[in-house]
Amino acid sequence: ADRDDASSHSHQMVAMDCEMCLTEEGQELTRISLVDEDGIVLYDQLVKPTNAIVDYKTKYSGVTAELLRDVTTTLADVQTQ
Repeated sequence: ADRDDASSHSHQMVAMDCEMCLTEEGQELTRISLVDEDGIVLYDQLVKPTNAIVDYKTKYSGVTAELLRDVTTTLADVQTQ
């Protein structure tokens, strides 16, 4: 979105949370969430890492192999949304 589009939204503040896992190549994104200042979820997406996962870090992220089993969304997909 260009600057004019972003400034026309009613949300004055947005918080982003990224959940990461450990893959053969290092840390990779497994979930991204955006909420507005009222706590309303604007975006919540599970993300399939590019490389093989060696540690889901479920204790911290809540993300499991089962949650990601059918996920096809990639980081590139998220970046274009």
